Amino acid sequence: MEGCAKYGDEYSRKRNAAGDASDARGPIRAVLNAASGAIPFAGGILSAAASAWSEAEQEKKNAFFEHWLKMLQDEMAEKA
Repeated sequence: MEGCAKYGDEYSRKRNAAGDASDARGPIRAVLNAASGAIPFAGGILSAAASAWSEAEQEKKNAFFEHWLKMLQDEMAEKA
C-alpha cells in the first residue's frame, strides 16, 4: 500500500504544479469546437485540432490508470 501512496503523492504534486494551465484547457477546447461550427471553411481544421488535443489528454489519463493497475497487480502478487 505504501507504493500506492507514493505514486498518489507524486501524481498530486504534478497535478497541482500544472493546475492553473490544465484548468483552462476545457474552455479553450469548447471555444475551438464552437468556432469550428461558425467558420465553415476552417471548421474542419479547428475541429481536428480540438480532437487531437482531447486525444492527447485522454492518453495521459489512460497511462496513469494503466500504471496504477499494474502497481495494484504487483502489490496483490506480493501479498499472495
